Amino acid sequence: MPKKLSLLVMFFVLSLILYKYRGKIYEFKVSLAQCTFKFIGEHTADVKPIFSKEIIPFDCPPNPIEVRLYGPNQNLIGTKDGLIIIYDNKWKLKDTLLNISSKVFHSYYEGMFSFDWRPKDSLVVVHYISNQKKLKTNEFKSNVSLIYKSNGKFKEKNILSLLGKVHFGGGLQFYKNDLYIAIGEEHMNDPKNKVQTLNSFSGKLLKYTILDNFNVTPAKDNPFQQKKQREVYAYGFRNPFRLFKNENTLIVADVGHDRIEEINLVKKGGNYGWSIKEGNRFYKHSIKPKAALEEPIYAYNHGVDGFSVTGGLVYEGNKFPNLKGKYIYGDFISGRIWALDLPPNKPKNELLLINAGSMTSF
Repeated sequence: MPKKLSLLVMFFVLSLILYKYRGKIYEFKVSLAQCTFKFIGEHTADVKPIFSKEIIPFDCPPNPIEVRLYGPNQNLIGTKDGLIIIYDNKWKLKDTLLNISSKVFHSYYEGMFSFDWRPKDSLVVVHYISNQKKLKTNEFKSNVSLIYKSNGKFKEKNILSLLGKVHFGGGLQFYKNDLYIAIGEEHMNDPKNKVQTLNSFSGKLLKYTILDNFNVTPAKDNPFQQKKQREVYAYGFRNPFRLFKNENTLIVADVGHDRIEEINLVKKGGNYGWSIKEGNRFYKHSIKPKAALEEPIYAYNHGVDGFSVTGGLVYEGNKFPNLKGKYIYGDFISGRIWALDLPPNKPKNELLLINAGSMTSF
């Protein structure tokens, strides 16, 4: 299909979507599998739906995986092959912040999964598949590392390295002096039930504290204090894909196996079920949980809504008051985007957009 015709078709489809949800205003910055678009829908009951801007064109890097704010007027885009690129607020290419592509093994499923940036000291954290494969076991090695500047050069400080075949990691985030890291199951369907074993990092949410001179230690308030469990904040996740942390809320979106996608409001020490349960349904009856299982605050079945949840963020701004305090997230396969009310409100889930593309981060 010619490029101009493709853009016209996309404009027409999104115009229909906005007409369906007229009377509201939404703005999204979404990192897609192919490129990053910013959809701005502006419409009222009395005016036909219009786009303030249809698509923001820019030099799109190949394989973008995550988008982050970088100061008040810039953005960062991370790519699966190990680049973190700086753009201004009009998506003009400015510079490359970091290039670790020589260390990253990149394929359809593997590469750099996630990154975050801490403004106070320009500290970067990355989670990537190393190009040094464990040939004897045919397992990949995934690294979580801090990247910082020393004497004008970037230095890498490894936090942890893990071996596995699938679902290595789907999210990490700095919050004040802490770092949260979501780790998926090491092997499909958790054959050795490691996710429910606290001595393994498989299927865990880890929490570290970053000390002076970029020294790293398990957070002191982590719930399990045995030697091999001190990093674990919560567990029971299959394939966590994006986490969000603010003052009062910690949310992990967990990709299901073959039936259910789930949103988890995480509390310290919580057991979120895998591989005993997938969502609110039992998957393995043979495993006896060591603690009560936490139910997701919202889950949807595979089908029209999608097959692979992409976690988002809680909207904290003032520009769109009807979204204030709601969790904005989507589905990678269906391209749907929703707003979910959080407790103490009832978990009402509002559909905002359809056919928004294969989003990988918000």
